[in-house]
Amino acid sequence: MKNTIKLLALTTALALALGCGPKKDQEATEDGATGEAGPKVGLDFHIMSKCPFGVKVVEAVTPVIEKMGDRVDFNVYYIGREKDGELTSMHGEAEVQGNILQLCA
Repeated sequence: MKNTIKLLALTTALALALGCGPKKDQEATEDGATGEAGPKVGLDFHIMSKCPFGVKVVEAVTPVIEKMGDRVDFNVYYIGREKDGELTSMHGEAEVQGNILQLCA
């Protein structure tokens, strides 16, 4: 599983880098930024707050998001259901509360 998460993080970083690199006629700064706003790359994660795999994926992509800054339109969506007016989630009530807490943060 560790290799899968590392591969996902590497693939994400590579996709972001390829999609956000400077154009041929732009001069890049030392960190790779051109200073010009370009199209953002969309990156959506669908996770559950108590799922260990979702937590690891978010932790792995955080440095990539920090480096890419405004070039990424990053969204986290929480997986759950509404049943009879109540929110439910695979890992129980603690996960529902964790989802809500993370959304508010």
